[in-house]
Amino acid sequence: MSLVYLVGTNHMDLKGPERLRKFLGFVRPDQVCLEASPELIQKTLAEREIMKAEMEKEKKFTKMMERYHNLMGIKKEKRSNEDFVLRFLSTLRYEIWVPHEYKETNNHAVKIIPIDMHEDLVKGQEFYKRAFGNERMNIEELSKVTDIAKIQETIDRAYLEADHYYANNPQEREQFSSLHERDNGMELRIRETVEKNGVPTTVVICGNHHFFADYDRNLYERLKDLSPVRVRLPELDNF
Repeated sequence: MSLVYLVGTNHMDLKGPERLRKFLGFVRPDQVCLEASPELIQKTLAEREIMKAEMEKEKKFTKMMERYHNLMGIKKEKRSNEDFVLRFLSTLRYEIWVPHEYKETNNHAVKIIPIDMHEDLVKGQEFYKRAFGNERMNIEELSKVTDIAKIQETIDRAYLEADHYYANNPQEREQFSSLHERDNGMELRIRETVEKNGVPTTVVICGNHHFFADYDRNLYERLKDLSPVRVRLPELDNF
């Protein structure tokens, strides 16, 4: 029987890439299932290449300007939110590109499998913004904080808030149908992938709420017969 890991992530986790790299390097999976559609994966990987190229240009330009400032004795003041913006942009959609990075650099044989449908992702966007996105963790508000460590503390608290989110926010219960609809499809595709490929180790990467939030029959509860190991990404800090 395949060993299955269910990894809950926060889509805005500034430590997400390093945490996920650490987990994949530790577990060394044979296949990775992503909460993504083929269309989203293709778009993300293309944008990631552009982002890396642009950030490299920015890095070289910044170093050149620093030399000029030093030569002229000019002290450059960094904008208060500059570090946050760069950090956030560099981690965007890490749940998708980190596994592909792992495949390219560590294990070319690992299979990466999308388990979500594009139309379901589009329909679910408004729910995520309200329940676990913009209102729960406003990017503009966070960017006003100059201490990256405090921003990360806010993000890490959000991992734990999922456990009692619906108990504390009963007005969101009408969103159960949206969650159940997506979980229905992902459960089916995870089972098909595990049973079809029959590999020793499968990692499933989804938003933290799919595995930990307090709604009836979340994705973890649906997959209990597979005896999965459920992991919150910040738990990797202890290893």
